[in-house]
Amino acid sequence: MKIGIDISQVAYENTGVAEYIGNLVEGLLKIDNNNEYIFFFSSLRKNFKFSILNFQSNSNDQILQIQKKVGEMAKKHNCVILLKGVKDIVCAKDKCVEIAGGNVGMTKGGTGDVLAGLVAALYCKNEAFLSACAGSYINKKAGESLAKKVGIYFNSSDLADEIPRVMKELLV
Repeated sequence: MKIGIDISQVAYENTGVAEYIGNLVEGLLKIDNNNEYIFFFSSLRKNFKFSILNFQSNSNDQILQIQKKVGEMAKKHNCVILLKGVKDIVCAKDKCVEIAGGNVGMTKGGTGDVLAGLVAALYCKNEAFLSACAGSYINKKAGESLAKKVGIYFNSSDLADEIPRVMKELLV
């Protein structure tokens, strides 16, 4: 079975929901080798439990360092990780890719939720790594399309509305 889990709340350490999500994921990864898991979270949250996600700049050296650590984590837990950023990083146990694109208009609240929903929808019928890569690419292209039309002042609803148009353009 394919199972997606939003682990964003782990960023809020010492709260009940953060502890619950952390224990749930840790327990599932220890006992379940039959299902595929994909974890969704936002790289913009501060004080995230996993220090590999705390970064302030986007230098190439730092992105490579983060990609290496995300890759190690994906390999260790046999899962797919999508880290949203200036360049999204998608890692599975045996491969990592960077997906460039988007713009600063995509740093607003809710755009990560749109990405998570898109990846989850794609994951219903596709393999996890492909779903994460395609979702990231489509989401970034939708943000770029909106920036051309309305500038960077769009919201997550605008982004969600733009995704079907971008997908159609990519298919035609």
